[in-house]
Order: sequence, then C-alpha cells, then structure tokens
Amino acid sequence: MIWSLVRKPGAFARYRYREELFPTPTFREAYDALRRFRGERADVDYVRILHLAASTMEVLVDRALRDLLDRGVRFDYAMLRDLAAPERPSVPVLTTPALPDLRVYDALLAETRALVDSWGKLTVTAADTPGFIVNRIARPFYNESLRLLEEGIADPATIDWAMKEFGGFRMGPFELMDFIGNDVMLNVMDVLHRGYGDPKFEAAPLLRDMVTAGHLGRKTGRGFYRYDERGTKIG
Repeated sequence: MIWSLVRKPGAFARYRYREELFPTPTFREAYDALRRFRGERADVDYVRILHLAASTMEVLVDRALRDLLDRGVRFDYAMLRDLAAPERPSVPVLTTPALPDLRVYDALLAETRALVDSWGKLTVTAADTPGFIVNRIARPFYNESLRLLEEGIADPATIDWAMKEFGGFRMGPFELMDFIGNDVMLNVMDVLHRGYGDPKFEAAPLLRDMVTAGHLGRKTGRGFYRYDERGTKIG
C-alpha cells in the first residue's frame, strides 16, 4: 500500500485511519502535527515519511520524529530525512596497483577502521560473507526456536522466558522476531540459505506461514504475540 501511495499521495485521505499506516504512536502524533502546520501538504509529506521508514530503518525515523515533536519544531519531510539519515563522510578512495599488494589492503583496512572509529562506532573486522558474524550465528538460534514451537515442545512465551532467564538474553527469540519483523527475518534466512546452501539456514515453514498470513509482528499488531496500536504486547 505504501508504494502505491507514494505514486498517488492524494489517495492517502481514504486510508488515513488504517492502523498499518501508523506503525508507532509517534508516527500518528507526527501526522497530526503535520496536519496542523502543513495543511494540504500533510498527506504528501507523511507518505514520503512512510516511504523513508520502509526503505531505511523504521526505528531511526521514529527516533527522529520523536526528537522533532519533543522540541516543538515545525518540520517537513526534508528536515526529517536529514535528521533520520544524516550524510556520512565519504569513504576514502585508494588507488590500487594492477597487481594485488597486501600492503594496499592493510592500508585500506586501517583507514576504514579509523573512519568508522571517528563516527563513534565499534569496529569489527569480518570476511565478506552472507550474514557476516551476528546474523550467521543468530539464524540457527531463531530457526531452532521456531522448530521447538512447530513440534509442540513449548509455546513462545515459555521459550522466550527460558532464554532470558537461563540464557541471559534481554529479549527472547519470538519477542525479537516480532520486534524486527517476521518478513525481514524470512528475507535474511533466504539470503543465507542461498548463499551457503546449508539446510540449517532454511527458514522453518512456520515463519513462512506467518509472513504469508500477514502476521509480521509489532508493525502489524500481530505476530507470535498480539500488540496494541502503541506496539505494547497485549497477548
């Protein structure tokens, strides 16, 4: 729906009460604010904001909107875009010789690490492989949790409780999948399965069924749990 509204933002008026167009309370509050000070332009700006959230990271857009609302700023799409996705300094370009030279690669790695460190980020070096480190380790964790549920071993709440209580996780696997989005989870699984051809990365059928049913997690109000319009778990 978002993509069709981007092409025809004037149609938004017919859908402005659809819950899926307001993924968090902050988005609803932002739309109401836009209507107050942008008038007829509010729908166009809000559709572009939705498109930005869908094509980048919803959490960054939500955080930027919250900041603008708390400061009482009369914002528009352009202001939000710059705040949610500020431009990064360009990565330095090194001219490499025709023949491989490990000294050049070492220099490139050192300069890249220095650049990322200057952004205040923690730098980790990994080979260029599907999933890198965290996603490659995490996928079997999610998959095995899904299979426990498929086999009737335990329900999502019990599995989540066990992993938090005994595994030291801040969120259980089903809470995390609902938070990230089950559609995103499935896409990542498919990328790793295609990349490695290893059956351990093949998405559990239950995850594919959830996506087909539209139960994507918090953003749709239903995943492995149910959520209210503010994204609070209610069951």
